[in-house]
Amino acid sequence: MRKTNEGASPVRPVLFGAAAGLLATLVLMLVCAVLVHQGTLGEELIPTISLACLAVGCMLASFLAARRLPDGRLAIAVAGGPVVFLILLAVCALALSQPVRFGRTAVSLLCAVAASVLGTVAGIYMRTKNKHSHLKK
Repeated sequence: MRKTNEGASPVRPVLFGAAAGLLATLVLMLVCAVLVHQGTLGEELIPTISLACLAVGCMLASFLAARRLPDGRLAIAVAGGPVVFLILLAVCALALSQPVRFGRTAVSLLCAVAASVLGTVAGIYMRTKNKHSHLKK
């Protein structure tokens, strides 16, 4: 008998995806910081690199959330990316006392939401592809 998660809360899969996305973002930023420090990447690329790292982390967060959520709640998977964005924004603003610039924050939020939508779509596609793979035989 198969166990279903129809009545389960969608919070755990979203938080799992957000944790994985946050970890991926931080690891990518660390790797890119080392590359900038070595001179492999130019310092003028730092804003673009940080936006790309954020996008990858948000996409991964929503992808993993979409893979773990039940069928009826897949739209909630998009929340994985903005959770990563909000955690990073809170850490930068509160813990690191970095100034929050409206234009840069708005661009980062739009990038996070767009990457989250792409990650959710990819997660849904992979779910349906794996679910119906036995029919192609």
